[in-house]
Amino acid sequence: MRGTVCCGIRTDDEGSTIMRRAYPLLALAACVAICCVQASPADAQVSRYSSAVNNLSRPALSPYLDYFRNDTGALPNYHQFVRPKNRLRADLLQSNRSITGLQGAVRRNAQRIEAGTVRPTGRGGSYMNFLHFYPQQR
Repeated sequence: MRGTVCCGIRTDDEGSTIMRRAYPLLALAACVAICCVQASPADAQVSRYSSAVNNLSRPALSPYLDYFRNDTGALPNYHQFVRPKNRLRADLLQSNRSITGLQGAVRRNAQRIEAGTVRPTGRGGSYMNFLHFYPQQR
């Protein structure tokens, strides 16, 4: 008889069990199962201090890569490509900061108006009233 059965496990003539041959496959299946259980959605590594302002301050690609452009004109690459990009980025950053400040001021004024803490200004008037130009007779 080629193989014998002992306790439900069949062995071949060399004495190795069929289970021993299946161990690498079982180990692989266990690793795959553990990876599937431990898997979580991938998240980008974002700094907790990042904001819209910081996204403008750090470009994805360095503007200094334009040093190596071949379509140059009369100016050197720095003055033709790099410096204008840096100035544009700085101007956009400054504009973004000033717009954010103005939005905050508008928000604060709107809250003051809603709360009723703003006094009325000026004096009353009427349309087409020119009586202050003419002397009144007494």
